[in-house]
Amino acid sequence: MTPKSWVIHWRHCAAVVLVWILAAAPQASKAATCPVWPLWEWFRKNHISQDGRVQDVSLPHRPTVSEGQAYAMFFSLVAGDRQQFSALLQWTENNLAGGSLAERAPGWHWGESDTGQWTLLDANPASDADLWMSYALLEAGQRWQHDAYTRLGLSLAEHLLRDASPVLPGLGRSLLPAPKGFQLGPTRWRLNPSYAPLPLLRRLAALTARSEWLEMLEPTLRLIVESAPHGISPEWAIWDANSGWQPDPETRGLGSYNAIRSYLWTGMSRDDPAFERLALGFLPWLHWVAQHGHAPESLNAQKAPSSQPMPAAGPPGFDGAALLLADSLRFSSLSRHLNKRLEPSLGSKSPGYYSHALLLFGLGWIEGRYRFATDGSLLLPGAPCEPHVD
Repeated sequence: MTPKSWVIHWRHCAAVVLVWILAAAPQASKAATCPVWPLWEWFRKNHISQDGRVQDVSLPHRPTVSEGQAYAMFFSLVAGDRQQFSALLQWTENNLAGGSLAERAPGWHWGESDTGQWTLLDANPASDADLWMSYALLEAGQRWQHDAYTRLGLSLAEHLLRDASPVLPGLGRSLLPAPKGFQLGPTRWRLNPSYAPLPLLRRLAALTARSEWLEMLEPTLRLIVESAPHGISPEWAIWDANSGWQPDPETRGLGSYNAIRSYLWTGMSRDDPAFERLALGFLPWLHWVAQHGHAPESLNAQKAPSSQPMPAAGPPGFDGAALLLADSLRFSSLSRHLNKRLEPSLGSKSPGYYSHALLLFGLGWIEGRYRFATDGSLLLPGAPCEPHVD
């Protein structure tokens, strides 16, 4: 072989090797293991059954609510856990939606009936759960190039628009907590300030090409801000087309296990155009947390925080929500304090999936595992990956 032919042969071999490397590279990328998320792994092992059901272990019969399924699907997406995402979706579709999310929104409550049968106990869909589930499905469809997820996400979003988003006189298009049971009269509706995070509304507007989602932004902002005149979010609020906002007669201004999410979602909306308007309204609540060193279990939205009796401390997840809001508002010393305060509770066996879900939202944010862009799209570090295998 002449020197010239040897060079040609060497270049040919190198080219073959290079083609082989480039062809193999995508496979190696697909097989990359996701960074382990210890808190998610703990949640998955302790709160999710093998067939994909999120159980509330704080209650005797361990019931399931659609909100828990939706949150877990979001966490699975953040963790890159496709297998768990699929199991959660399949269980939800089979047990809460009569076998087809494309045809039916999931009922909100599943558990053991008085006759001992495990079944859907309340078929009324919960709009907050369906909003998160639609968002998770649409983002998963994009991240994992899975058209079936996209189709289901679009169907679920359409259910919400058709069944639970009327135009309320004097307020505008609003997300009802469920299709049934929340119109109290011709001019009165019962609304929940913690049901519609702004980034999700913006993202669904883009992915569904439906302007109705954008129409909800201003009414939702008004609900969140105007129902909290003293900086405390209530569990529920009444909109009366004739007289405006009214305290909910059942909860009488109480802000607790529902309302904690209003602060959480506000912190998540740091890059939303309306963040300042949202966050300024909740400064009194965050100042209370800073003064006492922990999030309260409950305060009354109809009174100034300083005028109320000392409430009990909330569960760890409440501090997780406060931590996220403090971080977004650059309350650095409070963020450090709450982060340290939460350390002993991580991985603890305190009852209830809900507190741990709040911790996953709060600490997942603090650890940089997810963010929402200005347009509401989900920002995740790194390329799509396969779940960590035990």
